[in-house]
Amino acid sequence: MSISTTSFATFVVLVFIVFHLIPTKFKKYWLLFTSLVFYSTWAWEFTLIITILSLVNFFIGKILGASSSVRPWWLRAGIVINVFALLVFKYTDYFLPNLTSFIEALGIQTNAGGLQILLPVGLSFFVIQAISYLVDVKRQRMPAEEDLVNFTLYLVYFPKMISGPIERAKTFIPKLTHPQVVDNQLLTRSFSLIILGVIRKVVIADTLTSTIPENVFVNPWDFAGQFLFIWIIVYAFSLYNDFAGYTSIIRGVSGLFGIELSSNFMRPYFSRNFSEFWKRWHISLSEWLRDYIFFPTTRTLLRIFPNRQHVINLILPPMVTMLVSGLWHGISWHMLLWGGLHGVFQVVERLFSIFRPAKADESSKWGRNLAALFVFSLSVAAWIPFRMELEVAVKYVKGFLGYSFWELPNPGVSIQIERLITGKGLVEWQQWLFPDLRIPIILIPALWLDWVQERHQDELVFLRWKKWRQAFILAIAIFVLMLVSGANNQTPFIYQGF
Repeated sequence: MSISTTSFATFVVLVFIVFHLIPTKFKKYWLLFTSLVFYSTWAWEFTLIITILSLVNFFIGKILGASSSVRPWWLRAGIVINVFALLVFKYTDYFLPNLTSFIEALGIQTNAGGLQILLPVGLSFFVIQAISYLVDVKRQRMPAEEDLVNFTLYLVYFPKMISGPIERAKTFIPKLTHPQVVDNQLLTRSFSLIILGVIRKVVIADTLTSTIPENVFVNPWDFAGQFLFIWIIVYAFSLYNDFAGYTSIIRGVSGLFGIELSSNFMRPYFSRNFSEFWKRWHISLSEWLRDYIFFPTTRTLLRIFPNRQHVINLILPPMVTMLVSGLWHGISWHMLLWGGLHGVFQVVERLFSIFRPAKADESSKWGRNLAALFVFSLSVAAWIPFRMELEVAVKYVKGFLGYSFWELPNPGVSIQIERLITGKGLVEWQQWLFPDLRIPIILIPALWLDWVQERHQDELVFLRWKKWRQAFILAIAIFVLMLVSGANNQTPFIYQGF
């Protein structure tokens, strides 16, 4: 059940109505039940898998929380179990060919289709939340959860189950015990987040995605170089609005039950350096990587090289962190390259900061804008290996960097006169500057939306406008949504693949 469908909307309405009719003491049981039902709509086997993993993590957590002297191998066992489940169920496409060959080498026959292992949707998010819980309990950052319902709901809560955000047990579980009062103010905020998310997903992301040819990321040399340049920028904005739209929708849905979820995006393409970029992009994952990969790696290295400015301390922590991020998205060379590129970007910034320490308000407005443009350009370039296999990514880069691949319009006078006489206009600018006129039509309001939110540092700045302006914007939004949803088939959220 995709959250951008009417089926999901109907499901949420039913859950919402019953939630507010039943006594308070039964609300968390209702949310747990409906979360498992939601998960079973993908496949009932998924529900069985995550239920077993939830029980395993719950009891290991109780053992870790029983005493500070508990042997550390219990923590290692919990991490291994979770990572093993992720490797088995998520990365089957990577491991199954070798596993099949190994089994057949032992004389055991596999079926014609090879081994088939189900992939529980959202398992990546489930696993890293479980690992953070076990680590926090072991390090006494929080007590072990005694209520199995609270703990299981923390892991399988349906709004965040498919693509996050990644919540911490020490902040999320108390929200189950003491949810916010769902008053008119919270309902207004929640519905506003849902509408904003649907606009980002359906109007912006889906429309931009529909302008990209199906095989451009498979056979890039079949297209003009300037179009390759445009389409990777289009992909960057479609990916961002797709995931930001998802987060906004599920935060709004969760608010209907009085449970606030973390914000996952904060206009990342306005970042002026890559450290800032990762504080704005997929924030919950960035913070998880910081706390459970970057900081532990840094502390380990400082015991070996006490000087914080030692080259090893400057290079290894960001590189290890971003390589782990790449592998979390998928075990493949192109994902490893994507993570490695962002690691290199951060390493260069850290090394540069030694020779030229940053000063507050040192740069001019133009300097800050140029820095943001530079970071945006490199982040867009890094999306190439993120989206494509390594061999295709190399061809894609050669395609838009090589001038020979660019197709320019013929400005000859005779040709222009002929085009004027035949009524075709001076230059086929729409086929040269933009492969699809929907691109600028959608990108301009998308950029305006981010600019307004960034300027006021408020994602729901529209709620501070006068009532007539709110009504006008809402009417336009509903009208555009009706047009777009009626004309296009909605596509699944991109990050559901992770």
